[in-house]
This record gives sequence, structure tokens and C-alpha cells, in this order.
Amino acid sequence: MSTYQEKYNELLAETATITWQELQRFFAMGRLILVEKGHDLVKIATDIAMDDVSTIEQAIQSKQLTRVTDEMAIVWSNQNCSFWAVVASPWVFIEEIVYTDRDECDPCFLRR
Repeated sequence: MSTYQEKYNELLAETATITWQELQRFFAMGRLILVEKGHDLVKIATDIAMDDVSTIEQAIQSKQLTRVTDEMAIVWSNQNCSFWAVVASPWVFIEEIVYTDRDECDPCFLRR
């Protein structure tokens, strides 16, 4: 069995950028989880992989984790957004990449 740090390092090495088009199939399967900006994407995935139930419950209650909604999916599809992503099977955890160029994806739209 891996230690927490070993699992964290493993997931960190597997973290990559991905487009919304590539994520759509995971959304369709209900396996896509948004990690709110400012929270450690890899830490959340590690907590899941290590079955840290109390930490995950706190993350859900504090809205650090959100299931991707239809509204989010439509906006991201229209704007061809990109994300940081990591898999802690069966879940795919994503974090929005925020661009400063207004022509790029504007994830703040979802928070207004």
C-alpha cells in the first residue's frame, strides 16, 4: 500500500491539461468533478484515492468539489475551454485554467 505522499507524487506526475472536447465522455458518464480554484487538485484526488472520507466530506460541504452541471458543460463547449485534470478512478477531477485574454475561456461566467 502506498503512503499518502507516494500517491500524491504519482497523481501529480499524471496530471495534465485537457480540452473540454476530450472531457465530454467523462461528463456523459457522470464521472467529472470540478475542483474549485484555489484548492489543490492533486490533494483532492489523493484524498479520494486514499479513502479519506472525512476530508472529502468537508471538501463537499465547503463546495471545494462540485459535480459538473449541464450549464457548465454548455459554456465550456461553446468556449472550447481547457483544464488541468487528474484521474482517481473512477473519477476525473478537473480545475479550470483561467485565461487573462478575454477571447479565451471565461470560467468566471459561471460564478456570476
